[in-house]
Amino acid sequence: IGVIADLLYGFNRTIKDGIWWHAVVNKLSYKRKNIFAEEAGFVLKNTKSKVKVAVPSPYLIGSRMWNEEDSTRAYKTKYDFMLTVVEFLREEILQLSKCGISMVQIDDPSLCLFVDEDYRKKFQNPEEECETAVELINKMIEGISGVEIVTHLCRSSGTRNRRLLTKTKQGFVAKGSYDFILPYLNKIKVNQFAL
Repeated sequence: IGVIADLLYGFNRTIKDGIWWHAVVNKLSYKRKNIFAEEAGFVLKNTKSKVKVAVPSPYLIGSRMWNEEDSTRAYKTKYDFMLTVVEFLREEILQLSKCGISMVQIDDPSLCLFVDEDYRKKFQNPEEECETAVELINKMIEGISGVEIVTHLCRSSGTRNRRLLTKTKQGFVAKGSYDFILPYLNKIKVNQFAL
């Protein structure tokens, strides 16, 4: 998700537990427009295969890059921040839809964590969190055509989690069936899910 800080100004970068973390601290503005389409263009020039480009979801970015201590000066709520992110990511996806790629993948591993009952207990209203994640994806892709849209969900994202899982020999970060999130997945207006 750090690519968002390559695309936009407004983030502070620090190291926490040996991993780079970004937090939004100022209003977002473009640093480098069309970063995804530029990189896709390079790939398209160098392959005859279909090309898929992954873009982080607004909910994932909000979950990882907004915190009450540092971010409220820029955006009063995490939701306000995520809505602003939607505008920028939507523009990037529009550009991707025009450049000749086959697929845009919206990465939202945070939504998949709600399969876990213990994880849901961390939230006052986990149903509302899932509704928000879905709403933001749908706003981001509304009316986009010319490219297949995929939502990627997983239970073990990030280098830190992979290292932790390797040490503890566990299979997934979140345990449980998809039953809790299925009603929300049915509301996401994408062509495909990558689980």
